[in-house]
Amino acid sequence: PVLTCTGAPGPIDVTDPAVTRLNINNLSADIGPATGDAVKFLTTGSGSITIDSNTGAFNISSAGARGIFASSNSGAVAVTSAGNVTARTEGIFAFNVSGAPVSVTIASGSVTSQAFSAVMVGSAGNLAVSVGGTATGAGACGQAGVQRRREHPRRAGGRRGQ
Repeated sequence: PVLTCTGAPGPIDVTDPAVTRLNINNLSADIGPATGDAVKFLTTGSGSITIDSNTGAFNISSAGARGIFASSNSGAVAVTSAGNVTARTEGIFAFNVSGAPVSVTIASGSVTSQAFSAVMVGSAGNLAVSVGGTATGAGACGQAGVQRRREHPRRAGGRRGQ
C-alpha cells in the first residue's frame, strides 16, 4: 500500500510493514519538528520501501535529528527528494541491513546538514546517489556532501578469513 501525506502533516513516522511507498506532496506548511526525525520510514519486514517527496514551496527540516530517514531490514530502499531538506544531522539517511540496493536522488532543491553529511547511504549491496540539486554538509565526506558507506563483510555478520 501507498501512504500519501499532504497539507500540514507534522512529523511523519511510518513503521507499518504493509506500507511500501510514502508520497509527500501538496504541502501547505513546512514539516519541521524541534526534535527527532522530520520524516521516518522504517520497516523491520522484508519489503522494499520508497519515499517520493516533492515539497513544493515548503521545506522538510529537523532542528534535532535527520530530515529524511529510510531503512529496511531486507528490501531495497529508494528516496527521491524534490525540494529543500535541512537537518541537524544527516539531511537524508538511507540504509539497508541485508545488502539490497539503496538509492537517493536529489531531483531538485537542496539537502543540507548542519553537523554531518547531507546524504548518507549504507548497505552491503549496491549504492547510488544522484544529485540534481545541491548537497551541503558541515562534516561532509566525499563529493558534494555525500557519504557512501558499504558495510564490511566482517562487520555485516561475516567471519574473519572469508
